[in-house]
Amino acid sequence: MRILKGFFAREAKRIADEAAKHLEEATKADQEQYEPDLSGWVVMTAPIAQALHEEFMSSIEKFVASGIELKPDDMLVLDKRAQEFAHARGAELVGMRLVDGQFVPNPNPKWAITESTRTTIRELVEEAFTEGYSPRQLRDEIEEHVAFSRDRALMVARTELARAHVRGGLDGAKAAGVATKRWVINPESPTAPVDDCGLNATAGDIPLDSKFPSGDDGPPQHPSCQCTVVFGFGSSELEQGA
Repeated sequence: MRILKGFFAREAKRIADEAAKHLEEATKADQEQYEPDLSGWVVMTAPIAQALHEEFMSSIEKFVASGIELKPDDMLVLDKRAQEFAHARGAELVGMRLVDGQFVPNPNPKWAITESTRTTIRELVEEAFTEGYSPRQLRDEIEEHVAFSRDRALMVARTELARAHVRGGLDGAKAAGVATKRWVINPESPTAPVDDCGLNATAGDIPLDSKFPSGDDGPPQHPSCQCTVVFGFGSSELEQGA
């Protein structure tokens, strides 16, 4: 997912130039009409999907490496699920969904990077009008904003790879006949255990197909979530997560 860093940098410049031009040419009455063009972000679905597929399957490989036997047919099914998950999540991350092999707008994407970026740009343009920024000032504000930073790219990558890893673990556990799972918080996480992750951890061992108190099947419960999930195999356990 290193590709996100370079992508954010390129898009910051492009969007900054477009917003600055809008500020220069538009009247105050036009400010609410500004809509950043993020339609090109769909090009990120393929590389994102590839990374998520690899992470999903690495979770399955962890099961196999631990001595848990999965049949060849199970591996084929899991690889298909990995592909389906990766392509669906890759599309959702940029505000899209796949319908009959075509990308269409997703009316309710979860944690889409396009939605938060679009909101940020609108707010910056509105601020520019209100505060009387010059086009150059607005351009600088956008290019230097955390929305296009290395830290955000890293946060998105870590969160999404953790999601893929846990998703693979859940599917692999089901194929292996696992009975239970348990949410485990990272004690060094700055948000643990005061957020919903702490509540999930108090649930202890629950049936594999059940949801935790937050309504999630497993981590991540929020961006930058550092929690893991432990699967119970009778008297033995296997931990999966970020």
